[in-house]
Order: sequence, then C-alpha cells, then structure tokens
Amino acid sequence: MVKKTKKAKKWFLIKAPEMFGSNIIGDTLADSPEKLIGRKIETTLGELAGDPSKQNTKLTFQVNKVDGEVASTAFVGHHITSGYVRSSVKRRTSHIDVITEAKTSDGALVSVRSSCFTIKKAKT
Repeated sequence: MVKKTKKAKKWFLIKAPEMFGSNIIGDTLADSPEKLIGRKIETTLGELAGDPSKQNTKLTFQVNKVDGEVASTAFVGHHITSGYVRSSVKRRTSHIDVITEAKTSDGALVSVRSSCFTIKKAKT
C-alpha cells in the first residue's frame, strides 16, 4: 500500500509588470514555485489603476518568474468586455469588427482586433 503525503501549500503574491507600475495584482496558492510558471491571471484595468471608469477593459498576465514569495508577470493581452461593446451599439447603427495578424519588430506574432461603430446601418 502506497501512502500519499500532503505537501503544504503556500501563498504567493502576483506582481504586475513595470509598465503597469509593478502593483500587486493579487495572490495565489501553490505547493511549489515551479507550478506557478505559465499560470494566467486576468484583472481589470480599473482595479489595477484604481479608476472605476476603466472597468470595461480586461488585462491578461502570465507568470514568468518567481522570486521567493513574489511571482512576476508579463503582459499577454487585453480585451473589452462584451457588455460594454453591446451598450455602445445603438439602434439603426452597425458594429464592424476586423481581425488582422501583424508581426512586431522583435518577431512576435500579434492579433489586432479593430472595432468600428457606424452612424447609420451598414448595408454592405
């Protein structure tokens, strides 16, 4: 019979990148720092900046390094909440989305989504 031992889990603080002021985003539970690498965290720009008017933008970060009890993250992407987009489209108007793939100067492939709201209903 194999006896399983429980490993004690610890709390790790999650820190935003420097471009967002290196603020603490939150904390997470893990039994080893290696299991945090690659974990994705989602928060709103309003929580990070302390501005409630920016609650409609969600930011995604990914843990890339753990130093002691603090996990550093890298910015992965952002999106606007669907409820905010729906509230922006009024009667007799149209919402047009275009998704384009682009390559940055450092060789990373990014997907850029552009949104357009028309004054009148689009026919074609």
